Amino acid sequence: MIKNISIVVGGVMLSFLLVVAGGWIVIQFTPMKSVLIENDTAWSKLGDPFAVLGTTLSIIKFVMCPVIAMAIGGYVGFLVRSHAWQLAMISAIPFTVVFLAAGDWRAEGVALGGFYLLIASAFAFAIARSRSRRRAAG
Repeated sequence: MIKNISIVVGGVMLSFLLVVAGGWIVIQFTPMKSVLIENDTAWSKLGDPFAVLGTTLSIIKFVMCPVIAMAIGGYVGFLVRSHAWQLAMISAIPFTVVFLAAGDWRAEGVALGGFYLLIASAFAFAIARSRSRRRAAG
């Protein structure tokens, strides 16, 4: 019981660390950095800053968040022997709530949040299942 609680807390901490790291990476490697640093010249170089923001948000929604969900599922699935998908879902709930609290409470945001929970659960289930089969065969 204590092990499962510590794994869930570790998964939550991992998700927030990955959100910070992913945010830094997105800012560094997208045109958003130019918009933030050189606001006066960014309009002439990049065009509409709202288009740049839309592109950056798409990268966050469709690339960064699923990768974080996969990492949470992988972490939990690697450490847990049973109930992996349930613990991964519990670990990913705070990450999903923060994603929704950032302002995406529309149907698309709620569906994406559910999809992130599904990704984390599926990865945890697959990794825990493959580890248990390998342990039983070996």
